[in-house]
Amino acid sequence: MGFRNLRLFNKALVSKLTWKVIRNPESLLSQVLRGIYFPNGNIFEAPKSSNPSWAWSGIREGIKIIKKGSLWRVGNGKRISTWSDNWIPKVKGFRITSSPPEGFPAPSVSSLIRSDWTWNETKIQELCSPTETKAILSILIGGPNVQDVLIWAGNKNREYSAKSGYRFMEEEARETNQPSSSEEILNKKELWNSVWKIQVPSKIRAFLWRLCHDIVPTKSTLRARFHGNLQDQDNCPHCYQHQESAEHILFFCPFAQATWRASAFNYSPAALGFPGFPKWWYQLCHDRKMGMTKVGLAQIAFILWNLWKARNALVFEGRRESPCEVWLRADRGFMEFQQVNKIDSSEKSNEGPKNAKWIPPPAGVIKINCDAAFDHDSGKASIAAVFRDNSSSFVYGVSVPCWAPSAAAAEAFAIKLGLTTASHLAFSKIIIETDNKVVVNRLKTGVSSDWATSAIEECIKSLAKEFESCCFSFVSRSCNQLADWLAKFAKTEQVQVCWSPSVFPSHLLYS
Repeated sequence: MGFRNLRLFNKALVSKLTWKVIRNPESLLSQVLRGIYFPNGNIFEAPKSSNPSWAWSGIREGIKIIKKGSLWRVGNGKRISTWSDNWIPKVKGFRITSSPPEGFPAPSVSSLIRSDWTWNETKIQELCSPTETKAILSILIGGPNVQDVLIWAGNKNREYSAKSGYRFMEEEARETNQPSSSEEILNKKELWNSVWKIQVPSKIRAFLWRLCHDIVPTKSTLRARFHGNLQDQDNCPHCYQHQESAEHILFFCPFAQATWRASAFNYSPAALGFPGFPKWWYQLCHDRKMGMTKVGLAQIAFILWNLWKARNALVFEGRRESPCEVWLRADRGFMEFQQVNKIDSSEKSNEGPKNAKWIPPPAGVIKINCDAAFDHDSGKASIAAVFRDNSSSFVYGVSVPCWAPSAAAAEAFAIKLGLTTASHLAFSKIIIETDNKVVVNRLKTGVSSDWATSAIEECIKSLAKEFESCCFSFVSRSCNQLADWLAKFAKTEQVQVCWSPSVFPSHLLYS
């Protein structure tokens, strides 16, 4: 089953019962336990009973685990304690670590939210560190009608499972025995995601995973495992000059260097200053300065795999290949995989027709184009909404600076801006257009896999019900140029701005 510690597995199973009690407060079991053990309604503050049942003792054990590994999704902020609850996703521990000012009460998170449902940046800066302030400002607020919801951080769907609970406890135990830096802890999940989500055959993903764990069976690895009891020398089979390690075989051996230079990347990795494979791969996937696409990552994975295959052919079959042969085989394998799986190497399959034109709405309907300009490094965004009628005439334009945890979240925030502005302008029939297909699909299906945007998506669906008619539509970027231009143009603005048609380029305004 994959479980190596039955004690932790037992705790993970018990914690699932605790999660059900928390998430289903109206169930019979929850009501019975609440009446006996936590009449105040807060299971996390339940006092220790003098004679608890076996079931309640297990649930109390699960409460400790759920409390550590879960956090609150901010809706209206009324149920979340600013200082004692977990609610900040981008900081270790999910909570504020700065000490509250002396005599400062423990208010709910709603006290940090202004009446227009934006964060009170000044107040947050007074109470929190710069890192915490940035993390809080990037959280999207649901709104007055959106409830705060407890979510599990260890699962993509944000629901607790025994498997995710076991992994959480196992990771916690590992960190206790071998402390890691906060940066390593935060980046580890992203590292594994970049390995397992890359579009290559499963055997190559498994090979990348082994490289990250440094368990590829090279001669130096096997010698270390068997405490030097190997008869063969551990020299590189290509150059015979250095010890054979995974990094030498794949990067630093003259044979590997020649293969990289022959490839489309013309890459020459240097041994001096090389950070190790896990960090190198993480930087390759997440450093925007390197400009690496998903297709480029897949090509690199194929090269690494074929370098390893060339080493095995030489060691076990005595067959020596040239660097050009290795590169050509890697490139051929990559192209065949792309064709068989129908992967679009241009990575623009969701952008729609490039030459499509904006289409006016029917008479009596206002079309609202929404877009966002997002800076990944700072977390700052500029969102915009442009209103036009059936004669293609400009009706209204608005932009707002904000913080966001991701580009998709900023796009969702732009849609919310369009809806709230349309409500203030008393429009009854509207069409919302955006060039983010993922957000549109979530709003249409009602299924959201991104907890960071789920609260604002819930708010968007609530606002949409206030209109006589409201629909969401995905369009290509060429149909959304006006909103895109305004979002980028307004990046320097520090407050909400309403724009007149005179600021827009005429070729965009009337296209």
